[in-house]
Amino acid sequence: MKFGHNQSKTVCKGVKRCTDALLSFFSILLLLLLLLPALSLANNKAALVIGNGQYKHADNLPNPENDAIAIAQKLKKLGFRVVQGINLSKSEMDRLIRKFTAQLNAETIALFYYAGHGIQKDGKNYLIPVNAAITQSYQIEYASIELSMILAAINESHPKLSIALIDACRDNPFEKRIQGKTRGVAFRGNGLAPIENVRGTILSYATEPGSTAVDGYGEHSPYTAALLEYMQVPGLSVQEMLNETGLAVMSATNGEQKPWFASSPIAKFCFGDCNPQPSTAHSSITTLSASKSLDKIAKIKQAMEMGDLNTLRKLAVLDEKQESLLQNIFGAYAKLSVTTWVPTRSIQAGPKGVDQDGVTVNIIEAMNHKGNRVIPSEKWNYLTLKLQKSTE
Repeated sequence: MKFGHNQSKTVCKGVKRCTDALLSFFSILLLLLLLLPALSLANNKAALVIGNGQYKHADNLPNPENDAIAIAQKLKKLGFRVVQGINLSKSEMDRLIRKFTAQLNAETIALFYYAGHGIQKDGKNYLIPVNAAITQSYQIEYASIELSMILAAINESHPKLSIALIDACRDNPFEKRIQGKTRGVAFRGNGLAPIENVRGTILSYATEPGSTAVDGYGEHSPYTAALLEYMQVPGLSVQEMLNETGLAVMSATNGEQKPWFASSPIAKFCFGDCNPQPSTAHSSITTLSASKSLDKIAKIKQAMEMGDLNTLRKLAVLDEKQESLLQNIFGAYAKLSVTTWVPTRSIQAGPKGVDQDGVTVNIIEAMNHKGNRVIPSEKWNYLTLKLQKSTE
């Protein structure tokens, strides 16, 4: 078949239009492929939020559902992708944990929040699903989910940072059933056990290890209410935010509940803007302004655990009573397990040569020279120290 002149021109125009369309399509496709990594990293904050309150075989808790819903909403506003579950059975908790961890990678900021019943046994912590039926100690492992397992599942993806906020230190609802039925088992009913090795994870409890937290009389527990207040404050690192949360809880509970957190060294992360304009800063909060102070606090913790009094003298201002007490403690105990936090909200005038920032050291546990673990005396489990003024 032969084409006429006009037919040939028509075919050429059609081919050119198809070619232009294909080029445009492939250009857009190439642009999308180039943008995909940026788009995937733009929303690299993920959260798993669980609230268990309606228990079938234990006392119901009025606040965890409200707490979890409010935290999930707050995190969404702060740019987190949220996987959420309310009143979950063990199998439902397992599925939700797998769903959450499947979306994590090395660029993710991963957060886990849990509100509900939680107990410890043999130094391990267990989060309780709503269908758990526990009448004997051995059933705890089978009926609940171990906290360290969840943290390990999250960290297996090597996220940039993982944060765990655990509002699960209420009274043990199964203790009365278990007591008297179990012999020779290290079972403690109150609070959660400390986790010493957190490696890239910031772990926070509603109250210090071995203690219980109140569920609250309002819409939220004291711990979650404080989280909701301070999580969005611009300029606060996550450690500073948790410190302010702890101070608020202590104030709200007249000092009866003292939140606790542990952290390995991490790059600064803020839920809100890390570098807010002065007009957006939270005017009622004075935080540690320099990373040097936080570094001092980390070194104080290390010196306390190692019994290094000379290093403590360089970092903190010790009065005679503190010197004598520390000498006695270090002489009697080979190793200490401690946590630290900043106890003051505002900067006050003080003696020359002393930073007005202070640090409270909480001795959780001591090990004597025979290798026996000892719960510290109430007379020396807390020490409040003033930081030495920086000379640099």
